[in-house]
Amino acid sequence: EGITLETCRSIVNLLDKDGNGKLSLTEFHVLWMKIQQYQKIFRSADADNSGAMNSHEMREALSQAGFQVNNAVLQVIVSRYANSESSVDFDSFLSALIRVEMLFSEFLSLFRLLGRLLWKCNLLQLQVTLFKM
Repeated sequence: EGITLETCRSIVNLLDKDGNGKLSLTEFHVLWMKIQQYQKIFRSADADNSGAMNSHEMREALSQAGFQVNNAVLQVIVSRYANSESSVDFDSFLSALIRVEMLFSEFLSLFRLLGRLLWKCNLLQLQVTLFKM
């Protein structure tokens, strides 16, 4: 099976860094490498070779991709991307992994920014404290 138009649009929206609605050659290369990596993970985690994953296989796939998620997050991902039989095919898996990766990336960026802001606030507080002495 191929990748649906909806998944393609979602991926372009997530990976289009300059916001022009298209993927540059560099952005496409990143996408192609992700697709190959996620296809290997999918095949490895699909233990019964059914072409779809249940929630246990999905947890394993997320783990192989480097994402450790708790049960609540796994349940949200599976309920969002699974079909009526509660299984996730490759198209949905690809869409889910790209989105999870982008969310983790954004979270880490915000976390780093917050860390820098806290460091600057602590430095400013130290300077004010030293100035008062």
